Amino acid sequence: MSEAPPKHLWPLSLQRIAESCGEPVALDLWQHYPGVRVYIPDPESLSPEHPLVKRIGLDSAQMLSRHYPRETILVAKAHRARTMIRNFVIRKLNREGAKYAELGIRYDLSDRQILSICTADGLVPGVKKQESKQIDLFAEEAS
Repeated sequence: MSEAPPKHLWPLSLQRIAESCGEPVALDLWQHYPGVRVYIPDPESLSPEHPLVKRIGLDSAQMLSRHYPRETILVAKAHRARTMIRNFVIRKLNREGAKYAELGIRYDLSDRQILSICTADGLVPGVKKQESKQIDLFAEEAS
């Protein structure tokens, strides 16, 4: 994640980790271990060669081991939150001049998907908001 997402979009478990260990530590976990259970060792067990240290860095690993020694933490995957954040960033970059093809390559999406993301809120000038092809079952008929 290149930008920190708004905290209200974070999974509750990560919000709690952020309160005790700080936002950078929680974001490191979310970025490197989405949807995975992570064992947090004792502070004495951490070394530069420990897998947790290699993945999130010594400072973050030490902070976690001080607050959660010998605990297993389930790091939420939070796919919807990640997608919302990605789409927000894509729209922002597009408004700043990034081209659909450039964004598609950067985010491994088709330029058609990028167009769909950018026009979903009617934010792109000259491009109409996409209309749903679904019929409204509850619309009142005009008599």
